[in-house]
Parts: sequence; structure tokens; C-alpha cells
Amino acid sequence: KRFGVYNIVNPVETTPSRIVPEHIEKPDYISAKALVIPTKPEVKDVNQLRGMKRSCKLACNILAQVQSVVKPGVTTDDIDELVHNLAIKAGAYPSPLHYSGFPKSVCTSVNNVCVHGIPDLRPLEDGDIVNVDITVYFKGFHGDCSKTFKVGDVDDLGQQLISVTEECLDIVTNEYQGVMKPGMTFTIEPVLSHGAEDTVILEDGWT
Repeated sequence: KRFGVYNIVNPVETTPSRIVPEHIEKPDYISAKALVIPTKPEVKDVNQLRGMKRSCKLACNILAQVQSVVKPGVTTDDIDELVHNLAIKAGAYPSPLHYSGFPKSVCTSVNNVCVHGIPDLRPLEDGDIVNVDITVYFKGFHGDCSKTFKVGDVDDLGQQLISVTEECLDIVTNEYQGVMKPGMTFTIEPVLSHGAEDTVILEDGWT
């Protein structure tokens, strides 16, 4: 079946969650009985901002290494394994793992999946686009970044979707005048689509 020029992606078989060594520092939600979400943005001090920058730089470095493996035939589970191992090697915890029950170490969203796709054993196909969303917890701070990659030969519509989304992100982070205060930090990850704006959450609670 085709949706425009993309194959519709439905979840397939997954592998078990990966193991994190005991010596890796883990975020509070791993041991907490209930997830605590701040009610308003925190204004961070200089030391906190320095810690966040360190974590974000690590996440960005891992994301850069993902690009070399994104090709037809590779599964998003392969990407999950790479991200997990790179985070552990750096002494960081892959933040998505067990966050509110999320079973994997990275989010991978292919084609029609707009966000929080669970890595599985479906091989990437020529013409796919895949967003890889990486978050790591390192020395007390989370660092988060994502990028949409082209798999093989992507058509003009797919390339346009990626370029327009990147343009929107650049505009909102550099030109929009909001109500943010110095010391606040945000993750900004726009989701654009060709066609309808409707979204559906599948039975896994994430995809």
C-alpha cells in the first residue's frame, strides 16, 4: 500500500529492552513510583546550563554517528543498538529507556509515524525518511536532539518536507519573540506532514 509516495509503516516485531550497567547514573524516573513533571519551566543557573550543554553536546555527537548507518536494509532496532552502546560507552543513560514504559533507547519515526516511534525489526527501504530522536542523561542532566535522515534516493516531496521543517525550526529559534527568560531551556522539535493534520496514537501508547 502507498500513501502518497511513502510506504505506510506499521509496527512490527521488536527485540527486548537493552541492559544498562549498574555503574551508569540513572534518572529519577527509573526508581520513582510516579513520574513527576515540573509545572513550569525552570530558570537554570550557570552551572546547570553548563551541565545541560555538556549533555546536549554528547547527544549531538551520538546523532552525528547515526547518519553513517542509515541506509536501506538497516533496521531501526540496529539504530537503537548503536545509540544505546554509544551512550553507555560515554557513561550516559539513554533517557527514553523505561521512561513511562517506553521500551527502547531511542525514538525512530519512519515515514507516516510523526513522533515516538519504537525501534523494531522492519528494514528501512529506499525512499524512506526516518527521524532519530536521541536523549541522554549525563552527570545529572538530559540532552535532547533529533534529525530526519533520508534513506537512499528520497523523492522531491520527501526532501521538501525535511527542508521546510528545518527552515521552520531555524526561524522559531532565531527570530520569534516569545516570553522566555534567560536561563530557561527548551526542546523544540516541529512536526510537519504532507496531507491531513490528523494523528492517531496506536495501541503501544507511543507510535
